[in-house]
Amino acid sequence: DEAPPQPGALEAPLAGSGAVFDALEAAADAYDVPIRLLVAAAYSETRLAHVDSEKEGRGLFQLDPLAIDRAARLLDVPAEQVATDLDTHALAFAALVADNVGSPRPDADDLPQWLDAVAGVRTADVAAVALSEGTRIALREGLDVELADGRVSLAPAPLGTLTQAARPDSNLARWVASPNYTNGSRRRGAVDTVVIHVTQGAYGGAISWFQNRNSQVSAHYVIRSSDGQITQMVEEEDVAWHARSWNGRSIGIEHEGFVAEARWFTDAMYRQSAALTREICNRWGIPKNRQHIKGHNELSGNDHTDPGRHWNWDRYMQLVNGGGGGNPAPAGGRILGFVREGDIMNEAGAIANARVRIEGGPEVRTAANGLYTFEGVGSGHKVILVTADGYAAGRKEVDHVAGQDTWGSVALQRGQATGNVLGFVRERDLMNADAPIAGARVAVEGGPTVQSGADGLYRLEGLPVGDVRITISKDGWQSQTIERTVAAGADSWGSVGLQPAGAEQPEPEQPEPEQPEPEQPEPEQPEPEQPEPPARTTGAVVGTVRAAADGQPIDGAIVSVTGVASVTTEADGVFRIAGLAPGPVEVSALAAGYATLTRTLNIEAGVDTTFDATLAPRAEVPAQPANPGPNDPPRTGVDPGPKPGGDYETVPPPDPVDEAPTMEKSSGSGGCTQAPGAP
Repeated sequence: DEAPPQPGALEAPLAGSGAVFDALEAAADAYDVPIRLLVAAAYSETRLAHVDSEKEGRGLFQLDPLAIDRAARLLDVPAEQVATDLDTHALAFAALVADNVGSPRPDADDLPQWLDAVAGVRTADVAAVALSEGTRIALREGLDVELADGRVSLAPAPLGTLTQAARPDSNLARWVASPNYTNGSRRRGAVDTVVIHVTQGAYGGAISWFQNRNSQVSAHYVIRSSDGQITQMVEEEDVAWHARSWNGRSIGIEHEGFVAEARWFTDAMYRQSAALTREICNRWGIPKNRQHIKGHNELSGNDHTDPGRHWNWDRYMQLVNGGGGGNPAPAGGRILGFVREGDIMNEAGAIANARVRIEGGPEVRTAANGLYTFEGVGSGHKVILVTADGYAAGRKEVDHVAGQDTWGSVALQRGQATGNVLGFVRERDLMNADAPIAGARVAVEGGPTVQSGADGLYRLEGLPVGDVRITISKDGWQSQTIERTVAAGADSWGSVGLQPAGAEQPEPEQPEPEQPEPEQPEPEQPEPEQPEPPARTTGAVVGTVRAAADGQPIDGAIVSVTGVASVTTEADGVFRIAGLAPGPVEVSALAAGYATLTRTLNIEAGVDTTFDATLAPRAEVPAQPANPGPNDPPRTGVDPGPKPGGDYETVPPPDPVDEAPTMEKSSGSGGCTQAPGAP
């Protein structure tokens, strides 16, 4: 399947600087492992970013719990240090590779043996193959990554190509079965939506997570960033567990990457994903439009943000409808321009690394000469937004025609650093995406005022850095005031759910003051009687999220009332979710690195119900058999991971009437599984 690699694959020209590169270089020297191998593996997993996945991978190399424990023993350091400390993490991966490859070390041109050693870091077979292939692709294609404090460049090396295994539904995909699905036997007409997700982690980690029965999540397809490789994990006629109430009517496609980083959304990924979506739509009779091809964030009853603002919907839909798929095709055209200080003709005033964004679309950075370029942009009126540290924000509006180049240079003036606040205005609940409020007045105290659009979205741009108070109001609705912190060059979210205006409050009666007798002192005026406020008809959940180890509050924990709303804690760990209808609700608290805690609470009208959540460190998930059996413990309904990015919701526990196991189908799509009562 694979052409022999040419000598020198691990000796290609390499240059680098910054903390990540320094850590990799030190690890390579310490364990006599090729530095290019470590760079390529780290690029494959995280694009050289030391971050945690929302599934189970941690750090620069997305190490799973077993790999972390094994490395901790090799280095004789605490497991948490392996996961969190960059230098230790790099040493850990190099130590694992060195331990796998043994002594004496292979020659630098013995790429297969080195790749086998890299694959051995992973516990699950599929994740091992994905890591090995991803490393190989990075070596073959080369890389050039700008980091926060440096840059890493690796020249490409000529290598062969890999073939893909057969799969059941699409010739574009290979097949790796997930046990997490409902046997649906759906037919044409039962599916009307394709859902676009982002993994918030690495390709191999997502595949491994969906194979884990305890995760209780899955998708039909997962797509790799580097080359667009597609893995199918659930047959299309069956129901994958990826979008709560939308599971039964949809097909879910996961895309490797992180919502906040546009660099993951490569040309290869867009083309392969678009070709797959086009196939699915043709197979199921789904219209190829944005009403039926949706982002996870656009589904009602969910609290996710993926695929996020960097996903280029214009380009994606053009590829879905215009053909091309995995083959080269004419781009939709470019929008490009220079960002310069003071005047767009000031060539000496180029502003490098400025953030340039198409409103509602992708974001890029300017090069050293101030040039930015958006590729494959569809036709229409576009708003170009530009920010840079030390400059006031700028904007440019252009009318773009697909297939042509449109120039949109922007001059920035030196001034106060600014940021933006944006959000949705919706009826009753900020998560109620089906009920936007258009034309709401959004006013910054002492600042600008805007109105929400037809989709309920408002955007306040160019706000000075610091704390702001924003009041959202509209006739017929109760106004709401929120406080947000504006960060330089960044977007802060401030979505709200407005409540309908209640009955008009009666004007307080003003008693007639007594008339004083002549020459008598004036009597005191009595205070007007205030009407009793109406009784609260809803309740609230309040509390604090803390770490079990030290009792400290957890910043950034997510507390969710299932199917209703969610909030994120700040530094004090305190939260409040109000406006809850009386009755039982399921409340979950979760945070990166901690096990999820879920409780069922009874909400009473006018009462604040306390839910103080103490979270234990996330435990290692024990190995599970590939397919569930009749004697396995039942699945839980606990949400497995954080919600703000591309993670998935779990399927609720089975209803008693649906607890009979579903037998394996002849196609071998995941074996015998216990069908949930609700997808």
